[in-house]
Amino acid sequence: MRTGLRSYLEDILTDYPYLDMHIAKREQEILYPDNVYKDENIGGGRGGRISNPTASKALTIAQDEKIETFKRYRDAIEKIINMSDPVTNQIIREYYFTRPRTKTWDGIALSVNYSKRHCLNLRDSFFTRLALELGLMKH
Repeated sequence: MRTGLRSYLEDILTDYPYLDMHIAKREQEILYPDNVYKDENIGGGRGGRISNPTASKALTIAQDEKIETFKRYRDAIEKIINMSDPVTNQIIREYYFTRPRTKTWDGIALSVNYSKRHCLNLRDSFFTRLALELGLMKH
C-alpha cells in the first residue's frame, strides 16, 4: 500500500469518533447559515421556482457532498469493524480511536499478547479492506 493512501486512511480512522459530530455540524450550517440572503429586489418580479424553505433545506442536506462523504467514511469503517476479528478491532480502537493516544504499537502488542509486527500486519489488512470498501484500491 502506498504511503499516501495509508496516511489518508489513518486520518479517516483518527477522525472516525467525530464523524457524527461533523455531520450534525454541517447540517446546522445548512439549516442556519451565517450569511442570511438579503433580497434587494424590492417590489420586483416573482422568483422562477416555488419557495418552500423547509423542503429546500432538506434537499440541500440530502445532497450535500460533505455530509455524504462523512457518512460514506462512517459506514465503511463500521462495516470493516463488524467484519474484523476482536483482536484487530481492539488494535484499531486503541491506536486510532482512543484520545489521547496512551499506547505505542509496542504497548498495544503487549496488551493483545501479539508481536508488534503481527499487530501491524493486522492493521495493514484492515487498511486494505477499508481502502477496497471506499473504492480507493482495486482488488
